[in-house]
Amino acid sequence: MFLTCNTLPRNNEIPLFEQFVREAVEAGVDALIAADLGIISLIKKYAPDMVIHRFHTDRYRKLCYSKRTL
Repeated sequence: MFLTCNTLPRNNEIPLFEQFVREAVEAGVDALIAADLGIISLIKKYAPDMVIHRFHTDRYRKLCYSKRTL
């Protein structure tokens, strides 16, 4: 199971992120999907063995555009 955390957190939400990651690990999440490099850094800090998939919006847009033009 993959869980997205690809929003840009506000400063007051960052302290809550550690608990979010720990609960994801406890729930058996296989990988986290993230876009923000700061969030990716925190995932590595709080759950070093967690698989991280980096979501890149520009690549996604290009992929969607290329499929529509085929």
